[in-house]
Amino acid sequence: MFLASVRACAGATGDLLRTATGDPTRPTAIDGMAVGDDRVYVPVIHDAWGAPGPSTELAVDPAGGCGAPTCAPLWTAALGPGPANRPTVGGGVACLTS
Repeated sequence: MFLASVRACAGATGDLLRTATGDPTRPTAIDGMAVGDDRVYVPVIHDAWGAPGPSTELAVDPAGGCGAPTCAPLWTAALGPGPANRPTVGGGVACLTS
């Protein structure tokens, strides 16, 4: 099983600031991400290599972290079957293609 994760590092030092991980009960993959409006937008592909086929959700994390080493998303949105491409973010709106 593959568990995708996102790690945020400090730009000046490279120190690890926080980690966000996918669902440990499902194989997951990440196809790009975007940062905007103090958020990190991550399209997470669940069941990427299994039946009944991939489904994608958008997970949104605070860009500055949550104060803990591992953070849960602020919110998620189901995007439906199939993978989604890297989001574009601006003005509080995330746009993705699938």
